[in-house]
Amino acid sequence: MIEDGQDIVYRIGALLGVRQYNRRFLPIQSKATELSPVEFVVLTVHQFHLQIFINGFGGFLFNTDSEFVDFLPIALAAIGATRYSLLARLAWADRTDPEGRFDDQFIELIREEPFDQLLIAYVERHRDELPDPNLATPEFFAQDEANRSRWWGEKS
Repeated sequence: MIEDGQDIVYRIGALLGVRQYNRRFLPIQSKATELSPVEFVVLTVHQFHLQIFINGFGGFLFNTDSEFVDFLPIALAAIGATRYSLLARLAWADRTDPEGRFDDQFIELIREEPFDQLLIAYVERHRDELPDPNLATPEFFAQDEANRSRWWGEKS
């Protein structure tokens, strides 16, 4: 049983990411269902978390599917990260950040209020609405890769 909050969030985010990819690109073959609102909140904030520390706000805005970018302020507010939500709205409205202005504000904010803890708490409150993190195994991801290869071959 997995008990580390960050590991649980990462595993759930990975499972939801697989489902969202399959639903968008291989819906008939995968039979993947649409994510619930709770699942989409978790996946959106998870995608933000993955991108922000590598590429900053600009990287998130330009390297992430628009469905996540557009929904980010709402998702952050849903987990209780209202100050982050406001910052995301400002970054989204600007859509450029050449001087890293939003990155600097984000770093300052994270020192005061670590949003990953808010996401962990949100996931804990909604555990019964989310996939079991124990399903995120190397075997699961290997099977998904094999399925995708087969499904893309069938689409051609």
